[in-house]
Amino acid sequence: MVASARERFCLPFEAATEGTPHHHGRRGHLGTRPGARLTAAADPDARAARGLHEYYVGAENWTEAAAELDLRVLRNERVEIAHGGGAIDLAGVNDITGAQYAHPPDYERTLAGRDQSRPVVLMAHQPVAVHDAAPYGVDLQLSGHTHGGQMFPFDYLVGLQQPVVSGFGEVDGTPVYVTNGAGFWGPPVRVGADPDITLLTLRSTA
Repeated sequence: MVASARERFCLPFEAATEGTPHHHGRRGHLGTRPGARLTAAADPDARAARGLHEYYVGAENWTEAAAELDLRVLRNERVEIAHGGGAIDLAGVNDITGAQYAHPPDYERTLAGRDQSRPVVLMAHQPVAVHDAAPYGVDLQLSGHTHGGQMFPFDYLVGLQQPVVSGFGEVDGTPVYVTNGAGFWGPPVRVGADPDITLLTLRSTA
């Protein structure tokens, strides 16, 4: 996912799957995921948030491997991004699954006490995180996880769990954008849920 302008790569989805969390090697390693490689090549200041698969392969080792690709993982933290005389806060929380590994999402630490004059864009892997993020005045949440439903009956089941499955939605007064991503879960099949790498253009309303 790319947020522009200036172009900024944001990855609120899994960049790792099965296998050793190292950036060399077979499919499933960090470096063979297209998003990870393209991001590192195009934007040395790229940002990511952990998804659940990063915990499955070893979140800390994965984070170290990401750093070798100049991909900074925001772990319950935010950074200021300035451009053209304006600024926003880009924040990232750990995935909900992190609670099982002593690394839960911490919305208070990530979003509280910030400069309210700056908009904040939050990367949260699962769209359902918006219920916890909305009270902090998030201006836009970027998520993945759903694969756009991928195929029937996954699309129906995902819709029961997540408030937004694909594209834009609004939950608890907070805009949420969910990318279909470029991969898959389980069978390597997509029906009615095309893979995508999304380009978002953020403009000031002031």
